[in-house]
Amino acid sequence: MIKASELPDKLCQWFSDMSGFSDCVFTTQFPAETKDAPIIKPVVAIGVQSVSIADYESEDSSTVVSDYRYADQVFCVNIHVPRTMGGSVCYEIFDRLYDLLLFDSEIVPVEVNSSEISYIRTTDSLCMKTEFSIREIFTMSENDYPEPFTME
Repeated sequence: MIKASELPDKLCQWFSDMSGFSDCVFTTQFPAETKDAPIIKPVVAIGVQSVSIADYESEDSSTVVSDYRYADQVFCVNIHVPRTMGGSVCYEIFDRLYDLLLFDSEIVPVEVNSSEISYIRTTDSLCMKTEFSIREIFTMSENDYPEPFTME
């Protein structure tokens, strides 16, 4: 089972390994390293925004299905590009990231959101804040442990 704290690293590695992203640097949010200022190429920072776990209910929401739970996990994905590249590059990277998630992965996003692009003076970059959420259903019986998606 992959722990929520390990997922940003796994996602960064997975995206980095995909073709079509050689122009981007993938990192977790707030890494323990010095950032370029100003940034010189697009940077995609991935972090866990929230995780919630609840009982799994039947289709009509009338009863709780015993031994089953679900975890909703929301990941924030902040796309930073050098200001000189322009905001359209944020949208282009957003399209590539989410096309890959939606059509070419085992991850099934439940929801995808984005916000407007803002300017960050310290890195002379434009930033588009995006997020996606996934839901995993798992069983907690004695001999069965949760098996979330794998990223290979």
